[in-house]
Amino acid sequence: MPITIDAVPSKFSANSYAVLTEADAFFEARYGASDWDAATDDQKSAALVEAAKIVDSFRFRGGKYRLSPLQPLEFPRDWQEFKSGTIDSVSLDGTDRVIVDADYAGEEDYPDDYFNGWALEMRTGDAEYELLRIQDFARATGTFTLDGDFSVAPDADDQYYIIEKIPNEIKYATYEIATWLLSGAGDSLGDPSITNYSIGEFSETFAEGVDARIPARAKYYLKKYITRLGNITS
Repeated sequence: MPITIDAVPSKFSANSYAVLTEADAFFEARYGASDWDAATDDQKSAALVEAAKIVDSFRFRGGKYRLSPLQPLEFPRDWQEFKSGTIDSVSLDGTDRVIVDADYAGEEDYPDDYFNGWALEMRTGDAEYELLRIQDFARATGTFTLDGDFSVAPDADDQYYIIEKIPNEIKYATYEIATWLLSGAGDSLGDPSITNYSIGEFSETFAEGVDARIPARAKYYLKKYITRLGNITS
């Protein structure tokens, strides 16, 4: 049965750090993407979900952004950014899924596309606590275009949060692990003799059955987010 990707940050059903189109765009600009290109969409989706599980086997700085109910993935973290606002107008007619908050219009700190990939969570109204991924942000009007539908359309004056997108390095590491899995290099996953890995001053003990031999590029991208534990070697 095909896997459905859910990459809305902090959503209760999230199972991936990126949607398929993002991963495809990454590999279009990456040298040596033959294994990714040769895979079907279903294979790619399954690899992205499995890669997220491997990424989450590391211990990262801080804690999960959402604790109640607990978000399934390790990111976003509690040190990431979130903002709040109040809806001025709504247009959710099935083809033009947008909300407008004039307070974000023309803000120099938030250029076009700044909030792309963030999650928008309703905090009041009939759709309270529901989350959708922000597909596009237009600075000129403070318009957020959403990917999907709420169960009930929000109203003007409803309040919302916007939760920071998954850090690029976490996505890049996910892509590298996903194509590594597709290449067959991850077939040795489950070797119980491999329990930890060290990256310079960072050391991590893996969950049972997680292979420490993930790609060097993935290790490089993850390094800055791993908890600093001192000079421990495996």
